Amino acid sequence: MFAFPSIEFIIQHSILTMGFDVNLPLREVLFVKDFRGFRSGDRFQFKKQVTLLSGDNGAGKSTLISEIRTLFKSYGSFHPSIHIKAKPNNKISGKCEYIDLAGGLLKSQSYFSDDSELQIHCLYKSFGESALMQLLSLLKNFDGAFLIIDEPERGMSSAKQFIIAKLLKKWVISHPDVQVLIVTHSFEIMDEFFNFDSEISELKVLPGFVSMSPTQLRNSYRAFSLTLWKSAKDEC
Repeated sequence: MFAFPSIEFIIQHSILTMGFDVNLPLREVLFVKDFRGFRSGDRFQFKKQVTLLSGDNGAGKSTLISEIRTLFKSYGSFHPSIHIKAKPNNKISGKCEYIDLAGGLLKSQSYFSDDSELQIHCLYKSFGESALMQLLSLLKNFDGAFLIIDEPERGMSSAKQFIIAKLLKKWVISHPDVQVLIVTHSFEIMDEFFNFDSEISELKVLPGFVSMSPTQLRNSYRAFSLTLWKSAKDEC
């Protein structure tokens, strides 16, 4: 049986004052063995209620959130790993919900609302429209302590991404006791949270888990893209 390499997660249960009191179930992640793009000793701290996680393809976003999910005793998804070490020894008692609507309604039903009427209604909508409806339904019924949303902007126009950003911000404000990790490439979402209140949200970029502003990330991507184009244009 395939086993994930051992990872020790340092969990500190404490109260932070960030405009309001919020209990963060996950404060720090420490890799103790090399795993994919991560190295032993890599340490990632979560200091805010909302962490926006971004980075180029292959930077390790999916690997990191997959490992985080295994920390929780119960969570609203599947494929739990039993090969993870946590500190303290007991896993986090709160529920972790993982939302990823990338597979489409018929491919990833386990991620979707169990509302049968909604499921049927979504069959007559585009992927982007049905994903937005499903996301709203899942958020409405959320009852956990830690929420991971994986690229909620997939299949969405810029206008829809703007709406999703507003809806997510409104939901976060009304759920101050929930820690949220949003994996995103959407600058609409980044701008909405970053400009809203830096006391409750932060933008982290892999590799390195570097703190950035959306403007800094835009400039970084622009410079990187120009470098790639210079090296690739002669081959086109």
